[in-house]
Amino acid sequence: MYLCLYSLNKVVMRNSIIYLCYICVLLSGCGNRNNQNTGKNGILLFHENDDADSQQSEIDDQLYFLDFEANLKNIQEDTFTINSIAKNITFIPLETSDSVLLYNDVIQIQKINEGYLISTSSFLTNFHYIMVFDTTGRFKNYLMKRGQGPKELPYISEWSYNHHTQLLVASTWHQIIIHFFENNTSNKYLLDVFFTNACLLNDGTIVGLPSALGKGDTVTPYLHFLNQEGKIVRSICYPQKRNIAYDFSEGRTIAYGENYGLYPSYSGDALFKDMFNDTIYRIRNMDDVQPYMILHKGSLTPTLKDIYNSTTAAQKVKLSQILDTKKYFIIVYGYRGKTYTSVWDKKTRTLIANTIHPPRMSRLTSFNGFTNYRTPTGKEIQIMISSYFDGKLFGVLDATQAMEFLPNIKEDDNPVLTIIEL
Repeated sequence: MYLCLYSLNKVVMRNSIIYLCYICVLLSGCGNRNNQNTGKNGILLFHENDDADSQQSEIDDQLYFLDFEANLKNIQEDTFTINSIAKNITFIPLETSDSVLLYNDVIQIQKINEGYLISTSSFLTNFHYIMVFDTTGRFKNYLMKRGQGPKELPYISEWSYNHHTQLLVASTWHQIIIHFFENNTSNKYLLDVFFTNACLLNDGTIVGLPSALGKGDTVTPYLHFLNQEGKIVRSICYPQKRNIAYDFSEGRTIAYGENYGLYPSYSGDALFKDMFNDTIYRIRNMDDVQPYMILHKGSLTPTLKDIYNSTTAAQKVKLSQILDTKKYFIIVYGYRGKTYTSVWDKKTRTLIANTIHPPRMSRLTSFNGFTNYRTPTGKEIQIMISSYFDGKLFGVLDATQAMEFLPNIKEDDNPVLTIIEL
């Protein structure tokens, strides 16, 4: 039975309350809140102190307000390099052979106990496989390949790994494979619904986005929760006449400037982005979906009438990816025909970097952006960001750029694994 989370009136009321609360926080000072030891539902909070080197863990239990509209009115040339906030940057050349080849275009990386999971695909296509490399960059084995076998998928549209449960879920629109690292086994399931992507939560539950193409029913689900057998245990749906994504004009299946989003958080939760809504929701479990961020776009927020016109849509902000780290939000967005990676300081809620993407990479959505890096020789190059874990960003550097300052790198080598400790 579908559960209706909110009605349109409740959304308006709640967002009004959120803005009022934000103003109150500004008046009272954010510092008082950081001294609290307990949060909602009695959750114990461990807030980091002002010492940048503190290793104390932190559980976010606050609402973040990021003012996109104010910061993007006058976009300045980005002078930021990751060197300014990185404690250490490590480069690991990845083994290259005829059977171990990685594309530079789309790369997803996850840290596991014995090394790294890395998958890649060619430009704007699905992932071909998931490979395992050890901590020195040597190839170990394929965890998953494309195919029709019991532990294979015809294509891998999305995959997600949860460090807390050590479970991995890879999905197509209608199939998923769950891999258990504890005993190195995999189970494959057919789904009753079509997925666009899915995330694993800390309780082992899978949350996924149903496909939003075509007309919806009177009650339209926008989030499904599945157990580890691939069965839906709960759905959250739009009330009647609130299913905006299904209300596009007939024959118009392509829209510009707005989409749903589901992104893993460093805490093992998931972040959910609705359409035409500045609020990003944090999903801790199927019973706990709460506002987490307000990405205030104001006049730059796309509306339903904007999305059919590419020229109008280009003047609006389209969010592509959100990477939630302990100290920063890294947000990929499109604006005025270009794609940017913005870095926001979570403590001050300020924009500290706004890096434009290389033209040929502007349309990619399966990675978490670029950051500028100043090499030991003083040259500025760009590192592709993939993921975050345990205080570190994981990404790759193109071999042709790495040749400039790393020894023994050849032009046709695999990209260089880059680990940025923040």
